[in-house]
Amino acid sequence: MQEAGPAGVDHWLAILSGPRTWIDDDAGRSGVQRLAGGLQILAALCASSAVVALWARNRPAGTQVVARLAPFGLGLAMVGMIARSLIEGLGVERTASALWRNVPTRGLLALLLLGSLYAMTPGWPALVSWPLGVAIGCDVAATTSLIGWTLSPLGWWTAFLRSPLHLGVIGGLVGAAVANDSGGTVANALPVYAVIQTWVFVAAMTMWWLRRIRVSERTGVLDAIRQTAHLERRRSAHWLHDDLLAELRLVTIKVQSGKANLAEVEVLLDDLDFQLRVRQLDQLLDSGTIRVGEALQPYIRRAQNFGVEIVAVPSYDTASLTLEPEAGRLFSHAAAILTSNALNAGAHRLGFHIDGNTSLLTLTITDDAGGFDASELPAGRGLWTLAQDLGATNVTVHPVDGGSRVEAVIPLHTKQDHGATAAG
Repeated sequence: MQEAGPAGVDHWLAILSGPRTWIDDDAGRSGVQRLAGGLQILAALCASSAVVALWARNRPAGTQVVARLAPFGLGLAMVGMIARSLIEGLGVERTASALWRNVPTRGLLALLLLGSLYAMTPGWPALVSWPLGVAIGCDVAATTSLIGWTLSPLGWWTAFLRSPLHLGVIGGLVGAAVANDSGGTVANALPVYAVIQTWVFVAAMTMWWLRRIRVSERTGVLDAIRQTAHLERRRSAHWLHDDLLAELRLVTIKVQSGKANLAEVEVLLDDLDFQLRVRQLDQLLDSGTIRVGEALQPYIRRAQNFGVEIVAVPSYDTASLTLEPEAGRLFSHAAAILTSNALNAGAHRLGFHIDGNTSLLTLTITDDAGGFDASELPAGRGLWTLAQDLGATNVTVHPVDGGSRVEAVIPLHTKQDHGATAAG
């Protein structure tokens, strides 16, 4: 990661607005983001518990309104601070929020937090709130990672010291010292200043720690991607050498030796064409979703190479339906077996039909191969295996004039992926 330059007003405004302004609704949360969210909740609760316990032990005498309302103010500020992490921890969908709304809201929460803390623990006891620095660091780390601003702890500390906020605090302390000879104002303000500096220091160290974890996580992901790409390239290279080039060489040898006529060469090339299309189908399934038309295309083309007339194919809209990988593999498996059975039975005409809904997809192949009795299927054969994979009731055979109609019902929802659907 590159270190960012000096922090400007836009950076501090971005930090004040918080991560909800910059989140990507479509992006998931990384492991570091989940860790930061949980740590922020824990740190905020620890700090507020310590402050409340200290306040309860040294509760000021009298019934001042400020003293009575301070715990409620602190609680409200805490809820506002950790609300985002709580909501995301419960699995609620993340949504971005407008900058103009977040800046004043979070600014008021910060003032309420500081004021309530000082009202409850005036003076140096307020330092017990140091875990709030961890919560602040988690919040700032989440924001800076989303806007792409990276600073080292020293750089972040230096940027804070030069910020308008810190310079304004210093100016106020100097002005109070000059105007008040007794030094009472300065004595009261110094603990607040120390608390702020403590928060900033702890926040900076928390940001540094989270950044180290984020860099390690990102490095691990990139290494895994590189390793996967390396293995995939080697697998493709072996396939090209062992399968594709070997088949091409076989065709070349037969042509050169005169052992194959033009028709036989055509058959060999058709077989090679089918292998390439099946390989392409495997690659598409490995890459993610697949369209129904893409899954059917190798087998329709295979039937055409055998001289079979295709009398029906799915409509464009149906062929455009997309399948999740697991459903796509089942559909491709069914198409391969049903087509192969019809070709092996000597079919001259084939019809491909697709019907379904958001939970099931039915592949129907009609042939003119004379028909057969499904109850006589030997165990271990393709159609029997398909019935074991999909369920006996999901593979049915119906006699038609001169042939048969075989239906295979493919579930679009699996145990591993309840959200897989067919969508246009």
